[in-house]
Amino acid sequence: MVVDRATLARPPDRLGDALLGTRSATAARVSTAVVTSVWLLLLVSVQPWSRASIGSSGQSSNASKGVLVAGCLLLAIVCARGAIRGRVPALWWYLLVYAGLAVASTMLIGGTLSVGTRVVRLLIFLVIPLCLWSHLRDSRTRIITAMFLSYLVFGVTTILGPVLLPDRAWQNGTPFSAGGRLVGPLLPMLPTRIGEIGAVLAGFAVLHWAFRRVRPLPAGTVALLGLALLVLSRTRTATGALGLGLLIAAVATLRSDGGRRLRRCLVWAIVAALPAVPLILAWVKRGQSTDQLSSLTGRTVAWNYIIHLPVDTTTLLLGRGLGHTSVFIRRPDNTLSLAPIDSSWITLYYESGLIGLGLVAAAFLTTLVMAFRARTPFVRACCVFLMTYLAIDGASETGLSDASPLLLMLMVVALASYADRRRPAAVSGGVAPCRSRFPNPARERQSSASHAGSGRTKPVKRRVAPGRSVAS
Repeated sequence: MVVDRATLARPPDRLGDALLGTRSATAARVSTAVVTSVWLLLLVSVQPWSRASIGSSGQSSNASKGVLVAGCLLLAIVCARGAIRGRVPALWWYLLVYAGLAVASTMLIGGTLSVGTRVVRLLIFLVIPLCLWSHLRDSRTRIITAMFLSYLVFGVTTILGPVLLPDRAWQNGTPFSAGGRLVGPLLPMLPTRIGEIGAVLAGFAVLHWAFRRVRPLPAGTVALLGLALLVLSRTRTATGALGLGLLIAAVATLRSDGGRRLRRCLVWAIVAALPAVPLILAWVKRGQSTDQLSSLTGRTVAWNYIIHLPVDTTTLLLGRGLGHTSVFIRRPDNTLSLAPIDSSWITLYYESGLIGLGLVAAAFLTTLVMAFRARTPFVRACCVFLMTYLAIDGASETGLSDASPLLLMLMVVALASYADRRRPAAVSGGVAPCRSRFPNPARERQSSASHAGSGRTKPVKRRVAPGRSVAS
C-alpha cells in the first residue's frame, strides 16, 4: 500500500471537527429536551389529580388524562427518528402479554368501559418509549436525566405550594406542626406521591454527586429539596426505601470511585443523624398507636380480606379486571367501608389473578437482573437504587398493575440498563479498545508497507520460540 506524502503532511480539519462536535452537542441537547418533555407529560398523566386517598378524580380529570396521553403519543411519533425499534427489553414482552391477559379477562368477565380504557392506556404507555428509542440509544444516561429533570419540576412545584397556597398545602387543613402532611397544592397529589418525588430527587442527587455528574452545590440543593419533601409529607416507606436503595447501590458499585464516595457519604450521614434519633423516632411514629403501626395503618386488614376471599377458578387465574384497587370491608359494627388495597402485588392478584401476578413478577425479576448487570457504574447505581425503591414501595403502594409512576420507574430501569449493555464502551465511555498481545502477521505487513511508502522503514520484531534460532 502506497501512501502519498502530501496526504500524511496534510493538517487536520479543525474547523470541520469543531462543526461536527457542535452539531453533535446540539443534537444531544435536542434529544434530551424531547425525552424530558414526553416523560414529564407521562408523569402528569398518571397523577391521581386528587388529594383524597380513595375515590375517583372525576370524568373531567379522566378526559384530561386521556388528552395528555394522546398528546404524549403524538409528540413521540413526531419526534421519532427513523423506524420504531423492533428489538426491545424483555420487560416489554412481559407487559404486552400482561395487557393481552387484561383484554381477555375483560372480555370473559364482562368488564366496564373504564377497564378497557385502562388497558388501552397501558398499551399506549408501552408504545411511547419505543418511539423514543432513537433518542435513547445515543446516550446511556439520557432516560435517567429525563426522569431526574421531570421529578425536579414536580419537586419545585410542590415545595412552592406552602408559600403560594398555604391553605391548600396541607391534608385536611391541618398544619405540619399539628401532625399534618403536605399535599400537592398546585397539582393535586397524595402525600405518598410527594414522598416518592422527594426520595427519587434525594437519591439521584446523591448518586450524581458521588459519580461526579453534578457539582456539589447543585447536588446538595436538590438533595435538601428531596429531604424537605420527605419530612413535610411524613412518608416513612419512601424514606426507608431511600436509605436502603442508596446502601444497595453502594454495594453494587463498591469497586468504583463513585461507589466508594457513596459509601463514605452514607457513613457520614448516619453519624450526623445519631444526635437526632429521638426526633426521627417521633417523626416515624406520626402520632399513631402500636396497633396502627403493626397493621401498617390498616393495610393488612384489606390484604387479609383479599387473601381469604373465596373465588372460583376463572377469577383465581384471570382476576377481576384492571381498576379494582379498593375493596368493601364489613366492620365489627356491621358497617361497610371502602378500604384501599395499597400493595402492588396484592392488587395484581386481585385484578389479574395468578397469571398476571406471575407475569409482572417475572418482568420485575428480569429487570432486576438487567440492573445489576449494567456495565457503567453510574447507570448500575441508578438502576439498582430505583429497583430497590420499587421493591419496598411496591409492597405498600399500588402501581405495578397499571399505568402509574411505579411502572414508569420500572421502564426507566429497563431502558437505561438495556441501552448501557447494547452500547459499545469505546463510543460512550471513552475507553479505547484493548489491543491483542499476540502477533498479527497481516497487521505487521500493513504497517511495514505504510512505512515503506512514506520513505521510512520500521523493523518488524519476530517472536522466537525458546530453543530455536532466528534463522530457523
